[in-house]
Amino acid sequence: MRAQGASDPLARAKYATSGLCATELEVDTQVLLLRQLYLSYLEQRRYHDARAIAHQMLELRVLPEVAHQDAARADFALGDVQSALDHLRLASRACSPGRRSFHLWCLGSSLYALGCHSEAATVLERALCWTTRDRELLGALLALTRHALGAPTDLRGAYQRLCRAPVQPGVVDWVGGELLLELGERDLALALLRSFVQRNSDPVLAAGLRAEVSRAERLISRIEETCASPETIGPAES
Repeated sequence: MRAQGASDPLARAKYATSGLCATELEVDTQVLLLRQLYLSYLEQRRYHDARAIAHQMLELRVLPEVAHQDAARADFALGDVQSALDHLRLASRACSPGRRSFHLWCLGSSLYALGCHSEAATVLERALCWTTRDRELLGALLALTRHALGAPTDLRGAYQRLCRAPVQPGVVDWVGGELLLELGERDLALALLRSFVQRNSDPVLAAGLRAEVSRAERLISRIEETCASPETIGPAES
């Protein structure tokens, strides 16, 4: 598919739009072309257009979990948080059992980043029940969530298990940074949080992690403001 192999978002949109003009297009092909157009709009930060395309995909009822995830990304980018969370919930219900932990992770991490700790804990507990991988990452975020709720939590143990886990850098930098911040290791926390924000500066990635990136940026600003102070930074804000 030429749209999928395009080297830039404008070319991707051109090929996708051209393909969508074809007559007697099978619905599966239509959805694939729509998704390439969606990604092009997301790359161009045309978030209203991206959301409209995601809703077109939903109407076709093919790959609903992907369409709900895509709608959520566009909603987060537009600041429509409640709609984004609703789409993440629907994605977790529309997916196959093997994908459920991923969608619950997306919902739980967003809820945590937004300060909805009680609901986040419930969602992350469900995600752990479904997961066959990344248990350490899920467990670390659940530990942070329970800590935020005031429950006794072994944050050091959660961080050590996360460090030993075979996970790729990315979201793990955010979770690890928050754990280190709660453990009073400000400099290491700052380095990880900065790495997380930098890794997710791409508009497509940033849209999907808008709540998490925004929280990391707030924590970075808070740490930097206290760097000149001899006092140890306190727990992260909700």
